Amino acid sequence: MNPTLLSIVVAGAIGVSLFDDFETKRKLRESLNSHQTIAPPPPETIEYVQDYEPEPEPLPQVQPTPQPEEQVQPKTFEHRKARLIQVLAEYNLTPVWELRNATPLRFTGWQRSGKSTKAQVIALLRQIDNLQHPVTVCTPHFCTPGDKTWSSSFKVVGSGNQWGQIKGEIDRLMGRLAKGDTNPYTTILDEFSAYAGNVGKDSYIQELMLSAVREMAKHNEMLMLIAHGDTMAINGNVKGLSDAMRGNFVTVGCNRKLIDGRAHPDSRVTIDGGGFPSRTLDWPDWLTPEWLLANFPELETIAPVTAESVPSLGAVAEIQKNSEIQEAFSNGDPCHKAIVEWFQRRGTAGTPRQIQLTKLKALVDAGSNRIEAIQMVLDTLVYDGILAVVGVDTYALVGVVEATNQRVNEPHSTPRQPTPQPTPHPEVS
Repeated sequence: MNPTLLSIVVAGAIGVSLFDDFETKRKLRESLNSHQTIAPPPPETIEYVQDYEPEPEPLPQVQPTPQPEEQVQPKTFEHRKARLIQVLAEYNLTPVWELRNATPLRFTGWQRSGKSTKAQVIALLRQIDNLQHPVTVCTPHFCTPGDKTWSSSFKVVGSGNQWGQIKGEIDRLMGRLAKGDTNPYTTILDEFSAYAGNVGKDSYIQELMLSAVREMAKHNEMLMLIAHGDTMAINGNVKGLSDAMRGNFVTVGCNRKLIDGRAHPDSRVTIDGGGFPSRTLDWPDWLTPEWLLANFPELETIAPVTAESVPSLGAVAEIQKNSEIQEAFSNGDPCHKAIVEWFQRRGTAGTPRQIQLTKLKALVDAGSNRIEAIQMVLDTLVYDGILAVVGVDTYALVGVVEATNQRVNEPHSTPRQPTPQPTPHPEVS
C-alpha cells in the first residue's frame, strides 16, 4: 500500500477514535451539569416471623370481698388436761402423774434440791385432775424476797413460826380421819423434822404417823411431808416404825448440784416405796408450778379453804357473839363440842388436866381422853376464836375472858380469887 495513503488512513482512524472519546465525555458533562438525581433502589422488605405466642394482656385484678377473721378458740380444760398427760408420757414422766393419787408422800433431800417445788407440782396435778381438791400448806418459813410463793389456790398457814396455826390444821386432819371423811384433801407439812419440838410432844407426832400408815389411804387424806432427810424425825421419832414408814410412804428423793459454788435442783429424782417400783426419773426444768399455772390459769381462780375467824366485838357484845359461835360449833366434832360445853358449865377458866379428870364421855369413847389429845383440841379452839389463853396451861371462853377483864378494870372492884386447883393424880398408862 502506498505509504502516503496508509498514513492518511491511520490518521483518520485516530481522529475518529478521539472524536468518539470527546463525544462521550461531552455527554457526561451535560449529564452532570443538568443535576439529575438518580433515585436509590427501594429497600428490601424484611418479614419478621414470631417464634412464640404473645403474652395476653393482664386482666384487671378483682379484690376479694374481705371476710371476718376467724377467732382462734382456746383449747378446753379437758383438752389441755389430755395434752398434759400425753406430754408427760412423751418425756417418760407418767409416774409423776400417777403420784397425784399416792398417799402418804415424803419429799426428802438437802436444801435447794427442789423438794417444795416438786411437792407443789404434785398438789397442782391433783387440782388439775379435780378442781374441787383443796390443798393446805403448813410451813413455818418466813417468805423472803426471791422465794417462790405457793399457788393462790392453796391455803397457807404457819408462816413466821406460827406453830399454833399448824397444830390447828393437823388437828383438823385428825378430825377428818375420826369422822371417816372420804373427800380428797391434801395437807403439806413443810419442814416436818421440826414439828416434834414445836407442834407438840413426841406422842402427838407419833399418833399422826400411825394414822398416816393405817388410815389415810382409806380416807383419801393426801398427806405430804417435806424434810431434809430420811431420819427418825420424819418418822415421828417412832422407834421400830421405819420399815412400816418406808413400806407405806411413797418417798420422792430429790438431789442437788453445785453451779459456781451455788446449790441448784438436780434433774435426778428417785421414787420408792408405797407400792411404787424403785426408779430414777429425769425431772425437766420446765415441769414447775409456774408452767402448770400458765397452762391452767383456772387454778388461780380456785378459792382456797379458809379457817373460820371470829371478829372481836369487845366486852358484853363479845359474850353474845361467842354464844352464837358456840351454838354453831356444837354440830362439829363431838370432842370439841364436849370441851366447849364443859367450859360453858364451868363458867370460868380451866386446864387440860381438869378436863382429863372429868372424863368426858365423848373423849373417853373416842379414845382422846389424854393430855396430848385434849391439848390439840384446846389449841384448835384457840385458833378458831372460841377459847383464849389466860395463863400457863389455862384456858377460858372468849366471852368469859372479856367480861372478867371488864369487871376487874371497874373502880373499887375486888380482885377475884383464883379457883383452887385439885391435886394432880398420876397418869395411868
